[in-house]
Amino acid sequence: MRAIKAGGTLGKCVFCSHTLSETKDLRNKHAKIKAGKWICGACLLDLKEASFEVFFAYEEEEAEYRRKLVKKAHKKGGIVFLYIDDNSVQYVKNQREFNDWPGKRAVKDKLVRILFQNLK
Repeated sequence: MRAIKAGGTLGKCVFCSHTLSETKDLRNKHAKIKAGKWICGACLLDLKEASFEVFFAYEEEEAEYRRKLVKKAHKKGGIVFLYIDDNSVQYVKNQREFNDWPGKRAVKDKLVRILFQNLK
């Protein structure tokens, strides 16, 4: 396999069609590949504001979902717990369901954290 020469062409930015090469300017130095497509550094900077808006909206939706689960557990009884690895929140109706999966062992091993518990 042949190596790319200094200043050789890498590809084109999928957004602005700028030809990317092995140089040290902003567009080329910070270019990234996402899903097989090149994105230049300048376009990544332009996407920064939109990315933060999406991130904060997602965090707010996730917090609202957690509040709804806790409210449900408070009204009807149940356990709301958080899977530490993937940061997902789950609800079970009673202790027996919780013991089936993930169980007390998962809490002890710190794989799961109980956020709210109301056993009626």
